[in-house]
Amino acid sequence: MFALHRVVYEKEEQEKAICDFVDTCIITRGRFLSIGDGEYWLDCLMLLLNLLMRFKHPKFSEEAEWRLFLTGVSNADLKFRVIHGSIIPYVKVDFPLSAVASVRVGPTSNTDLTGVPLKMFLEATGLSGIEPQISQIPLRGLTP
Repeated sequence: MFALHRVVYEKEEQEKAICDFVDTCIITRGRFLSIGDGEYWLDCLMLLLNLLMRFKHPKFSEEAEWRLFLTGVSNADLKFRVIHGSIIPYVKVDFPLSAVASVRVGPTSNTDLTGVPLKMFLEATGLSGIEPQISQIPLRGLTP
């Protein structure tokens, strides 16, 4: 099952969403502080994780990102790739190319090396009409 959600960048909107989440847990379950109910806590944790995955730092607001969430994935559906020495799980999702409106490259230390290979990728996948956009957010500016 898929769910499409708009990413929330504004801190106030994120805080309100968290407060609404807590209120919902208290009102609908009536047992928010029930420590012995493991299934209840697991439900709350999963709902909270789903909510937090919709949040992003305000510096990224120019992206106007939407995220596609996939639930009910079995181990048989998982594929893996290695990136910088880490094993990353992923699920292959087919969707119509007409659903792609734009492509934006996030902050990277290799901005100069991104453009040409990305254009080649877009052409090879049938998206040659899309001009990739490069984020103007500096990679260094994201570190504390």
